[in-house]
Amino acid sequence: MLFCSPEQRALYIKLATRLAFNQQVNAALSQDIERFDLEPEVRKFRMPVMVVTGRFDTVVPPSTAYRIHLQIPGSRFVAFERSGHLPFFEEPDAFAREVESFLAR
Repeated sequence: MLFCSPEQRALYIKLATRLAFNQQVNAALSQDIERFDLEPEVRKFRMPVMVVTGRFDTVVPPSTAYRIHLQIPGSRFVAFERSGHLPFFEEPDAFAREVESFLAR
């Protein structure tokens, strides 16, 4: 459920087999993330922030991403219409344009 496109999902799985995986690092991150919650802090952010989501993201749904955006003063919200959780993979050109535009401001 990370992808909008079954073809992109298949390609990602094929490419992911080449990624390095360290069980100890993964376990440490999984354990630590349970105590790491930035939600109370985001209202204090004063740096430029772009909140990104994919329309079909089931990990951080657009409604959740939008609520985060509303809590960060001056943030920019971008929802990619043909993406799940990885818009940089499913819509790389649109993602690059949005990031470049955000960084140029």
